[in-house]
Amino acid sequence: MCLPYLKTRLQQGFSLVEMMVAVAIMAILAAVAAPQMQNQITGNRVTAATNELLAALAQTRSDAIRSSQARTVDPAVVLAARLGNVNMNADMANITFNANGTTNNTGQITLSNTARTRTITVLGSGKAFLN
Repeated sequence: MCLPYLKTRLQQGFSLVEMMVAVAIMAILAAVAAPQMQNQITGNRVTAATNELLAALAQTRSDAIRSSQARTVDPAVVLAARLGNVNMNADMANITFNANGTTNNTGQITLSNTARTRTITVLGSGKAFLN
């Protein structure tokens, strides 16, 4: 014998209260994560500028060796589009690579903003690396 008032009703979907609690939890998590995410994005601008400059230095050195002629790169020109977001402090204005890939322009280039600082060192052998 099955009484109709004892049958359990199958639940289909979410109630309004459950949805509101889920939305409130997501809003709280987003509010906590947003400042850290913004800081990460700001730091990534320095990383991107550093990678771009390292690639330009390697390409210029490679071009000098391949063509057997001295080649010059200006870090400020390479990073002209990015310098609005990134500060650059360099020991040298231009870096000239000799036909054999070496350079007399040794020193450091520091790229920074409020979130991150990266330093590139250029050696006399012409190699540039990230400190």
